[in-house]
Amino acid sequence: MKTSKIPRFPGLRRHARELGVTDSHLWRVLVGKRVSRILKTRYDALVQSEAEKSK
Repeated sequence: MKTSKIPRFPGLRRHARELGVTDSHLWRVLVGKRVSRILKTRYDALVQSEAEKSK
């Protein structure tokens, strides 16, 4: 069985749309290929709020 070393982020496209950026830009920020502290902070807050809603 072949495993991929590409990081996966469930809901990436939906999150990118909600944050007003492209999915490729968000992915690059999350894997460290591009630096955007503000976007990373907004993404973390979005994921946190979704986690709290699902409880």
